[in-house]
Amino acid sequence: LGADIDLDVNDNVVDFLFSEGPGRFVVSVDPLRKDSFEKHFKNCPSLILGKVNGEKILKVKNKGKLLFEHTLEDLLKNWKKEF
Repeated sequence: LGADIDLDVNDNVVDFLFSEGPGRFVVSVDPLRKDSFEKHFKNCPSLILGKVNGEKILKVKNKGKLLFEHTLEDLLKNWKKEF
């Protein structure tokens, strides 16, 4: 499965996406369970990044502007490639 990510970032998008920290994690929540999930984590800051899609493509936008769009196959191939 792929995803459509639509950010609303004023700062550096790369820093926003790839700054790691021990208190951050990404989850996929069934839309039918969204309210229950948000209620359970109501005291934790959270952010909806986008939606899972049926395509095998990752699309990332910031403020509606397309930053990149790549197939999962190409992303995996390049991730495994040697430098």
